[in-house]
Formats: sequence, C-alpha cells, structure tokens
Amino acid sequence: MTVLELKTKLEKYPDDYKVIIDVSRDYEEYGEVDKITPCEYYLGICGAHVDRSKQMTRSTNAVILA
Repeated sequence: MTVLELKTKLEKYPDDYKVIIDVSRDYEEYGEVDKITPCEYYLGICGAHVDRSKQMTRSTNAVILA
C-alpha cells in the first residue's frame, strides 16, 4: 500500500479515529500517533536515508509516525 492510499483510507474514518503503535520494549504498551508525515525512504551507499523534504508525490514511499 502506498502512502497516498493509506492517507486516502484514513480520511474515510471519522475525525476522532486513532492510529496506535506498539511502543513497548518489554511489555505490551501502546501509544497514540499524533502525526503521519509522508517521506521518501531509500537505501544509499552509506545505509538507509529518510528524506522529509519531499512533498506528497507518487514517489513518496514511507511515513513517519510521531
């Protein structure tokens, strides 16, 4: 699923929906995601990089959950 598809699907929910992620290390703890930011994730010579400067385009292939 692309980021655009995810954002489109989330827009179908009421305004009070919540996205939950697992934030635990030892026990089951979950946190609410306040913001979903589209970005571009790619592998380079020195490892993985996230480009947050990209606007939402078809090449956007990842999201940052914060």
